[in-house]
Amino acid sequence: LLERASAHSTGMLPADDLELAGTVRSLIRKMRELDANDYTADRSLRDGLFMHLKAAMERITAGQRIRNPLLDTIRKDYAELFGRVRQAADAVFPSVRIPDEEIAFLVMHFGAARERIGQIPQHMRAVIVCTSGIGSSKMLAVRLRKEFPQLQIVEQASWYEAARIPRTDYDLIIS
Repeated sequence: LLERASAHSTGMLPADDLELAGTVRSLIRKMRELDANDYTADRSLRDGLFMHLKAAMERITAGQRIRNPLLDTIRKDYAELFGRVRQAADAVFPSVRIPDEEIAFLVMHFGAARERIGQIPQHMRAVIVCTSGIGSSKMLAVRLRKEFPQLQIVEQASWYEAARIPRTDYDLIIS
């Protein structure tokens, strides 16, 4: 308890949270291998899995069962993803049997991530234009790269410079 309190006061994660964060990264990497989707840059997925698995592991350790009313629907509608998440969970948690109810919840996290990945086509090329200056366009570019790793920033330019960039060099302008 003292270790946990001192870790929070310094802004560091407790050791068990660091271990869980590593486990979440392993699960995401394993799914990337099995699924051919790059989930590694999806912060929403990572954070959602962390919060879910933190509670799920406490339940599993305590021997508590959870009811998932969507289990049958998820198994039917997302059978392929369910199988891959099961396979990844079995690889990442070799000494723990994750119940199907929990796997179904994890499928929802990965399914949502698939939807986010599909929202922007892979390798979309963008020009960043800011009328308030190059500094703000650089900051915008950093944030966009973080949120949309599939977005390729072709150039950061003023309105004047952007007008001279050939239309075939980019797919969209973000201002």
